[in-house]
Amino acid sequence: MPSPVFSIVIIVRDFPHLFAATVDSILKQSFKEYEIVVVKRKIKKEIEEGFKDQIAHSIYTNTNNLSELMNLGLSSCSGKYVQFLYPGDYFLSLYALEEIHQIIDEHKMPDLIYCAYLKRELDMPPFAEFHELTKDTLIKGVMPTRFQCCWFSTKLLNHFGGYNQKYSFRPNLNLLSQVYKDKTQKIVTINKVLVDFEARKKSTADLLRRTKETFLVVFSNFGLIHSFKWFFAQDLYGLLKGAYKNVKSAFFR
Repeated sequence: MPSPVFSIVIIVRDFPHLFAATVDSILKQSFKEYEIVVVKRKIKKEIEEGFKDQIAHSIYTNTNNLSELMNLGLSSCSGKYVQFLYPGDYFLSLYALEEIHQIIDEHKMPDLIYCAYLKRELDMPPFAEFHELTKDTLIKGVMPTRFQCCWFSTKLLNHFGGYNQKYSFRPNLNLLSQVYKDKTQKIVTINKVLVDFEARKKSTADLLRRTKETFLVVFSNFGLIHSFKWFFAQDLYGLLKGAYKNVKSAFFR
């Protein structure tokens, strides 16, 4: 049996009730040369019920490390391109994968394809955002897109040995920084939104860990000077103020 074009890995760390909506979005795609791989973290509920015939592999693990979860999914992929989704992520068009497949053919198997995404801010309607993959973007700790909007060739992922497992919050920023520095990877970008996702509120603890990992990613890929420039450009007072409020509310009600 020939390998599918796409391996779509669904990472289930939380929001298992949204899993069915994500799978349904995939199954409705007009382009059918894909496989679905599910990586579940401490989810005892049988979320695959009703979809078992459509899921190529289902992996259960106790780890909560995002890089490890992605690498576990990657180890079971047989597709030429890999896309990672969370429960609650979905395609905005029935023809999204077909459009990506056409781009793959037109550009003769690029190593990375990514599109624009919808950014959500408090008290504002969502708006489309798109960044080119540049050094300036990366050293600011900014992803050019959301990782759900990326299609990585398995060749690219194997070239870099998958995801660096020391990062659980910024593995994709690290990978894209490696891709940028490598200069041999063929990248195609689409200034169009094809995938949307459920907005998730981050705890202050997660934001602090994310800040730490962003500093380490910038330092590892671009050096000490750029990492400190990034660090001192952050609103650390606001972040620490939020952390203090969380601790205060936990002990004093």
